Amino acid sequence: MAPDSRIIDRINVSIWNDDQLLPDLAFDGSSYLVAWGDRRNTLEQIYYTRVTGDGHVLNPIGKRLANQDSTDLQGLPVLASNGENYFLAWMGSASIGTIIFGTRIGLNGRVLDSVPLQFTSDTLFQNHLALGTDGENYLVLWCGETPSQIGEDLYCCRVSSAGQVLDSIPRLICRTTEGLMDPAVAFLGDRYLVTWTDMRDWFDVYGCRVMQDGTVLDPDGFPICARESVQRESDVATDGKRFLVVWSDMNSDEFDVYAAWVDTGGMVGVKEELRMPISEFRVLPNPASGPVLFETGQRSRALAVDVYDAGGRLVIRLQAEGCGSGIPAATESRLGNLSYGKAYGTIAWDRCDLNGKPVQAGVYIARLGNGPAHSGCRFVLLD
Repeated sequence: MAPDSRIIDRINVSIWNDDQLLPDLAFDGSSYLVAWGDRRNTLEQIYYTRVTGDGHVLNPIGKRLANQDSTDLQGLPVLASNGENYFLAWMGSASIGTIIFGTRIGLNGRVLDSVPLQFTSDTLFQNHLALGTDGENYLVLWCGETPSQIGEDLYCCRVSSAGQVLDSIPRLICRTTEGLMDPAVAFLGDRYLVTWTDMRDWFDVYGCRVMQDGTVLDPDGFPICARESVQRESDVATDGKRFLVVWSDMNSDEFDVYAAWVDTGGMVGVKEELRMPISEFRVLPNPASGPVLFETGQRSRALAVDVYDAGGRLVIRLQAEGCGSGIPAATESRLGNLSYGKAYGTIAWDRCDLNGKPVQAGVYIARLGNGPAHSGCRFVLLD
């Protein structure tokens, strides 16, 4: 497709007669890798091929993934590339449930792992995969069941470029009794934005930020669009400044496509990130034995401040009264007090968490909730 959206040509990636299903692809900087579920041998298996930048298919009949189990159904492939190799994740059937597998593939199309990585055990059903990269490591996401829990949960696991699983236990992103599905992911700066279809209040689009080290910043997620109609099947991408989330929305009598900006602070609906030098964002006093004031360096009434503990867990999100939409319902009652001076707006914190419980003394991190990651500072709370 040309830059002006004209279709230049159509490429037949696989010329085999039998069904090829649910393809995915990734770009390594010069060529593409395309993978799909293939039923040429009745039992669905993963096949793939490379496509050059000028549209030449290097293996028109496809190549069967070498290290998958040929005795069980394999499908739902997802791909990403960090520029050094590709990572392919997929779902395989098993004796009881399903298993999430993954393997690296070199830029030359050669499988790099003789034994595929395994992220889940053969005890429950897993599905709805997504895959992202920060340019070095990979983030594998899937929806799945949990023992003794009702509904499906959303998990993630990091994998290094060398094929090392960096999380011995998958990290829980969101758990609901009603279920969730359709995860998607993109990376910007030092964090991922994960989106999904959430059914805790019918069908809504939710999001969560995950740091490069695997820290989940928004346990249980925050709503991106949660109106009364059905919103589902979201996707997310970035332009290098913020994220754009799109989804199917039955806001009228039929499904249409809607979109919303989300910045690195988790604010929904922003057109541009607030960019201010770190010297203009301060905590007063520091250290503090009583209430804390955050000097934002801006007079806008759309400001918010996120406070994290030393372990990177979100303690509270403070927003100025009159702040725009996008703040999770659980935090709407915890409003900061915004005052205006000649140079700065300030948001006050009473040192209580989301539940109104006083926090312990220690080191904390404050960041602008609708600003870039570097607009933040450390501070100390005293007894």
